[in-house]
Amino acid sequence: MGFRVFCEEAALARGLRGWVRNEFDGSVSVEVEGDTAVLADFLRHIKMKHLPARVDRTEEFLLSVKNDPLEKFEIR
Repeated sequence: MGFRVFCEEAALARGLRGWVRNEFDGSVSVEVEGDTAVLADFLRHIKMKHLPARVDRTEEFLLSVKNDPLEKFEIR
């Protein structure tokens, strides 16, 4: 299973909204929205549990909440 699919499954299992995509430089961007405690669990999970992938560094930014109940988590 690839890292983007891994992120998608982890987010959907936690009821999070947002997206994951590959960037041109080989990095992966994730924008995710949900409860603070659930977000912390999601980040812990994706940093530690996907053995084929290596997470060297993460950057976290606070963005405006969209709060769109129809939005799901998707791979872009």
